[in-house]
Amino acid sequence: MARRSWFKIHAKQWLEGSISEESLELRGFWVTLLALVADGNYADEGQLKAGYDVGFTPKTLGLLMKISPQKVGVLLKILQQMGRVLIDSRGVVTVVNWQKYQSEYLRQKPYRNCNQKLHTEKERGGEGCNPSPPEKEKERGEGESATAATSIFTLYEDTIGQVPDILRTELLEYEDRFTDDWLMDAFKEAAKYNRRSWPYVTTILESWAQNGRSKKRNNDESDPNAYYDKYKHFLEGKVDAPT
Repeated sequence: MARRSWFKIHAKQWLEGSISEESLELRGFWVTLLALVADGNYADEGQLKAGYDVGFTPKTLGLLMKISPQKVGVLLKILQQMGRVLIDSRGVVTVVNWQKYQSEYLRQKPYRNCNQKLHTEKERGGEGCNPSPPEKEKERGEGESATAATSIFTLYEDTIGQVPDILRTELLEYEDRFTDDWLMDAFKEAAKYNRRSWPYVTTILESWAQNGRSKKRNNDESDPNAYYDKYKHFLEGKVDAPT
């Protein structure tokens, strides 16, 4: 059991996503619900409950949120219909996708990746990696930037568009293979050259993995743009790879 001093909200989705079309009352209820989950004893599970498998009553939630129990019931039902929460027969509220967006696993990912890739980077003449220790991350206040966090789904949506279901598994595989800074830089590179496609992003990452990021672009294999042009049809699944 662990409480959180903060939780994350995707700014673009909050301002432009489906939740932005809902009433201010529902949006206020939703963010307060997230805060209660984060501040509760079951934040790691993304659950709001009074104890083991026992949920809060609408009356108690109403007192916590300063609204009527009837309003709690109505708003929870709306969130349930929207697929944002699950509510079991005992009244335990579970936030859908909490583990994906709020988990400590993702928040700590850069430090794990750093250890995994440190020796590889040094062998290629790079500086390795030296992220701030996790304790420093915990000390950040609300509104401060955090290295840990941007998921590959967010990067994809911000750079390319809606994530196709067929790509979700592949995106997660790349998120496990590469550090967050590599992923962010690859998407930035794709945007910079107006090549906003997933095949181009993967080309950049694979080129960096094969040739190192510190090398100058003095041949086709170390230049993601030239590399992409050479293998474009193969990468987009149109033809077999050139020999």
